[in-house]
Amino acid sequence: MTARLNDAGLGDVYGEAQLTVPGLRLGSAPVRWLGSAEVDNLTVRPVAKPVTRMADVPRTGDLLSADDFNAPLGADWSWVRPDAKATVADGKLSWPLENADMTGSSDVTFRTFLSTIVRRVIGGHGVWDSLYHTQIRSATNWGAYAGAARIATSLYLGDTADVAAASKVTRGFLGERAAYKFWDRLSSAAQSWSCAPTNYTPVNGTCRRAGLLVDGAVVADLSRGGSRRWPPGDTGVQYQLESIQGMGLQVELLYQNGYSDAWQWQNQALRRMANIVTRSKTSGGTGWNETQASRQMPWLLDTRLGMRIPRAYSGMGRAIGFTDWLWG
Repeated sequence: MTARLNDAGLGDVYGEAQLTVPGLRLGSAPVRWLGSAEVDNLTVRPVAKPVTRMADVPRTGDLLSADDFNAPLGADWSWVRPDAKATVADGKLSWPLENADMTGSSDVTFRTFLSTIVRRVIGGHGVWDSLYHTQIRSATNWGAYAGAARIATSLYLGDTADVAAASKVTRGFLGERAAYKFWDRLSSAAQSWSCAPTNYTPVNGTCRRAGLLVDGAVVADLSRGGSRRWPPGDTGVQYQLESIQGMGLQVELLYQNGYSDAWQWQNQALRRMANIVTRSKTSGGTGWNETQASRQMPWLLDTRLGMRIPRAYSGMGRAIGFTDWLWG
C-alpha cells in the first residue's frame, strides 16, 4: 500500500509511505471522500471492531496502592521523565509543567513575546515582512491571515487602541475605502475582476463586468486563476477561500470583542465573498468542502449570517479549525 500526503489538493507531495505485510489479506469495503483523487490498488480495512453490546459496569476492586503525598515518593512510584523540580508536600504532588498557567500574571514570557511580534520584521518577503506590514499592504489572503493574527495578539494583550486600528484595515479590505485604502498595484488579471481597477477595494462591491456578476470577488486572489471568466479558475477560487477564512476569523474576533456589527460591514461582505464560491460550484467550478481551507467557514457563515452552505467535517484549516464543534 502506498499513501501520498499533500496540502489542500494543490498537488505538491509532502511525503510518501509504503507498507508491505506478507500474507495479509483484506476484504473489500466502501470508500468515500470529498473532492477528487487518483487511486490505484486501494485496500481498506476497519480500524476497530464494531461495538455490539454494552460494556460491563465497572466494579471497585482491591486497593493496590495509596499515597497521601506528605513524604517523599515511595518505592511504588517511578518517574518516566524525572523532574528535579518536582515536590511532594502538604498532600500534593507538584511539578512545573502541571502548574503551568497561560492566563493571568504567570504568562509574562508569552506576553513579552507577543508585545513585539506584530511589528517585528521577520523577512521572507520584500514588502510583507511583518504581521503589521502584511495586513496594511496586502490585498490578498496574506493580509487576511496577518490581520487575524494581529487582532488576536492585541486582544490577548488588551491593546484596544491597536484592535481599533486593525479593525479599520479590516473594513477597508471588505470594501470601505473611506476606512482604509490599499495601494498595491493590481495585475492586469486582477484589474479584469475589479469593479474599479484604478480605485479598487480588495473585496468588490456589487457590480458587473462585461455582464458577469463579480460581487464579492477578492480580486487579487480570484485572479490567481486567470483573468475574468466564469467559472473562475480553480486556483483563484482556492485563494478566495483562503481570504474568506482569514477575513472571517478577523470579523469573528472583532464581533466577540465589542464590534457587534462586524458581520454586517459592507453589506455583509463575507456573505458576498462566500456567494462567489457557491456560484462557482453551481457553474461546474471549485466549491466548498473540496480543499483543506474550504471546510471551516461554512459552519461559522451559516451561524452568523443564516446561510445554507453545505457543511462537512471541519478539521484544522489555515488559521481556525474544528468549527463543526464550535458552531455545529
